[in-house]
Amino acid sequence: MNFMDQGGKPMTDLEAIFTPESVAVVGASTTPGKVGHDIFANILKGGYTGTLYPVNPGARSILSVRAYPTILDIPDNVDLAMLILPPKAAMTAAEQAIEKGVRGLVIVSAGFREVGGEGAEIEQRIVSLCRKHHVRVVGPNCLGVINPLPAARLNASFSARMPAPGNISFISQS
Repeated sequence: MNFMDQGGKPMTDLEAIFTPESVAVVGASTTPGKVGHDIFANILKGGYTGTLYPVNPGARSILSVRAYPTILDIPDNVDLAMLILPPKAAMTAAEQAIEKGVRGLVIVSAGFREVGGEGAEIEQRIVSLCRKHHVRVVGPNCLGVINPLPAARLNASFSARMPAPGNISFISQS
């Protein structure tokens, strides 16, 4: 299934994850060392070529970038939402992201299927919601995603180091 980007050109299923024109980091933090801060900083410092939005209801700005209380408050389109929230809050954020029209979600947080019970149930609800709305999802409990190609320069991960662009793709599940 193909989607249209903000300029009306077709997007393949994974472009929203690997070459998004805009990214919202839901759970971005003002505190260095927290995952929500470090991933936001890695995207910003990595030379990302799109538009980046921090989402945090308690922050006015993060790393001098205006923050928004929810993804729904962002005035522009958002292709990819990075969710760095505990499971219940991630469920709400996923619903809001889909309402916003995102085409990709990356859930970095842990506490889902790997802990069983309520975490597994919430993960299944997010998966079902994403399938229903044709939204691609990576995670939960993942490192994030990296695309070092010059057209994207997206380092939405824990890794502060951007790999050099080349001709090899690497996808892993542990």
